[in-house]
Amino acid sequence: MTRHRHTLNRPHRAVIKRRSQTGTNEIGEPLYETQVVAEDVPCSFKSESTEFIREDSGEEVQRPASARFAPDVDLREGDTVEIDAAPTAFEVRGIEENRMPRFGTVASIRATLNPVD
Repeated sequence: MTRHRHTLNRPHRAVIKRRSQTGTNEIGEPLYETQVVAEDVPCSFKSESTEFIREDSGEEVQRPASARFAPDVDLREGDTVEIDAAPTAFEVRGIEENRMPRFGTVASIRATLNPVD
């Protein structure tokens, strides 16, 4: 079986869901619907949510869970991501594009994830 280059370092699979407004009810409150944006999306998931305090400055540092996706994945802040290796779903809190140094093209997308309550 031939594997594509962009899936070689992405051993996990994710489902991406997006909540969108579909209308309003009788009293004007918005109605929402959750739709699946993409299924079986290759990703690299890091579940370690680390917290530590720097000795020199006393600064508290928190690094939340994250996932890395291919650059063409339709991912937005606020989306819900369900990853096969995780027992809970996550909300996307931040998106960072990782660029190739020499060419400036986007090599991957890193999403900062927070567990959904």
